[in-house]
Amino acid sequence: MENTGAHTYLRVGGSGGIGTDVHPGDVVISSGVVRAEGMTKAYIPAEFPAVSHYEVVNAMAMAADRLGASYHVGVTLCRTAQCTRPAPAGPRSAPPDLFRIRTAGPGR
Repeated sequence: MENTGAHTYLRVGGSGGIGTDVHPGDVVISSGVVRAEGMTKAYIPAEFPAVSHYEVVNAMAMAADRLGASYHVGVTLCRTAQCTRPAPAGPRSAPPDLFRIRTAGPGR
């Protein structure tokens, strides 16, 4: 990536969620990430904040709004492993650290 000459990168992919207001097909725009994984620690110190540039977040929210897409802006959680089996039903089935994360910002 460092040899491409690009100055902005977007990570696009799938994820799971526990919020009742986020539905399959919704766009989730991360304004910041809680790094609860190990890979990034090999590249940068754990104390370095994992936040998105406000101009990129704003541009993505404006694009989603123009397209009429249902979107959410907020802090997300990055874990090392994906779920390999369905989680038990109920709000206590998610890791406790997810309950401390609150989303904010524009949304539809």
